[in-house]
Amino acid sequence: QAALYFQAANLSRLQEWTKSAVLLDKFLATYPKPASNLYYPFALFDRANCHYAVGGREENQKALDLVTRVEKEFPGVSIMESNFSLKGNILQSMSKPEEAEKYYLMAHELAEQKKNDLVAGETLFYLVALIGPEKIGKQDNPRVAESVPYYTKFWDKYGADSPFKAKVAVAGIPGMKKIGKLDEALERLQGVIADIAKSPGTPGLEEAIGSYTDAYLESHTPLELKDHYYAFPRIDSRDMATRALLRVAVISVFEDLVVKGSKAKDPEAVRNAEAMIQVLFEELRTAFDPKDLTNFILVKVGNFIRKTSQPLTAKVYFEEALNREKDRSHRFPALFGLADVLSKGTSAQKSEAIVHLKKVIADAEDIGDKEQALYLMANIHAENGNWSEAAQSAETYLKAKNPSYREYRIQARMLLAQSYDKAGKNEDAIAVYFQIWGTSMGAIEYSAPAIKRWMEILWDRNGSNPSGKSDRQFAYEKGYSYIKSTREAVKKATPEGKKMWDAVQALVTEYEARNDTTKVEEKEK
Repeated sequence: QAALYFQAANLSRLQEWTKSAVLLDKFLATYPKPASNLYYPFALFDRANCHYAVGGREENQKALDLVTRVEKEFPGVSIMESNFSLKGNILQSMSKPEEAEKYYLMAHELAEQKKNDLVAGETLFYLVALIGPEKIGKQDNPRVAESVPYYTKFWDKYGADSPFKAKVAVAGIPGMKKIGKLDEALERLQGVIADIAKSPGTPGLEEAIGSYTDAYLESHTPLELKDHYYAFPRIDSRDMATRALLRVAVISVFEDLVVKGSKAKDPEAVRNAEAMIQVLFEELRTAFDPKDLTNFILVKVGNFIRKTSQPLTAKVYFEEALNREKDRSHRFPALFGLADVLSKGTSAQKSEAIVHLKKVIADAEDIGDKEQALYLMANIHAENGNWSEAAQSAETYLKAKNPSYREYRIQARMLLAQSYDKAGKNEDAIAVYFQIWGTSMGAIEYSAPAIKRWMEILWDRNGSNPSGKSDRQFAYEKGYSYIKSTREAVKKATPEGKKMWDAVQALVTEYEARNDTTKVEEKEK
């Protein structure tokens, strides 16, 4: 009994939620009587954690039912403060903030009584995060200042040793800003960044730097931020990993300036920001040897570089992370990053990229990694002219279940249509092109080229249509209807999208003038 429970519980602690859930269900079914099962309430708590980790309305309700059972049926159990805290998390995820706050307070009070400093500090973080956001939706949060007492208590009693100090330092900024103590909050966050930088791999460093950046920029310029981050207080000059992360944060700020300048139609601002990015990028490459950086930073820097105009220079960062035998952390993000870089190279490099992507698809635990890898693999096959493999990968993406992939659905459908088209499978291509423009008409960048090619294939087929019309009349009429229906949507399209839409309009005009068709206006008359 004990062995089965601890096997399941250890998997839960390792966040192997699916594996843990299977063993916990087996444990609770095998030993269903609490009177003879010392571990029964602990198993209920762990199983609730598994449901909560999966997320979603149904799973959250199951989690809520289990923690409520622990609360009602086992009132003196030793994990009650953790059970209250988890119930608060579940209620918050179910959009019940008042009930969540009640349980966080109950958890905190019980944790203090039992001198459980870990849970006491954790629940103070949950309270600060729940009460202290600057906005609730798009509205100002009227309670933001009420988070400050919890923030202050955390630092007075638990901040020195709590693993939640980075999260509290970030979550407390809006409240401290509200009461006029932003500088104090920034100084504390600055200290937290310096402290956690001393322990490589400690979670929260990137988030802490991001929040510090946002708050610092409220009263300083991007150039002042650059100077500040280049000489950040208490960061050892030999701590190359943190110094690199700080520089990436500065580059991100100037990337935002490029976006803002583009929206404001300010070409000078865009040029200045892009020039600074280039300088910072070169400094990043020359000042930091990949061997000095942790795997996390290697992947972070590599991911940044692969999205620039020189993606292949990121290759060395991903390879360094993958070649470390004693450190296998961040392996799948590194594999995906390397594959993405290689996909922009020669035909041989593209083939190498596919090998890496297959490893990600087969073994990565992150669903997002798998999804990106599958879509990228379909793209590479298409670029190499392997239309059958491209179609197969795109079909696999579109047919995926549990979970279904959504991020690149329209792109994958377009890739599938083009693969059928290139392989000479005209009937399949017609069907998929029709799906694209028929269901995503407002996405001009995809619907316009889809209907244009659909019209061309029908015109060339020049047969009869199930509608009773000739292929050519049907292609012309649908193109005419598309142009009429998307006149407003095209106003918001990109220049490239507008160009594609214009090409459809030109084709409609061309087909209208041919003897094979009857004008829509004439038919309507």
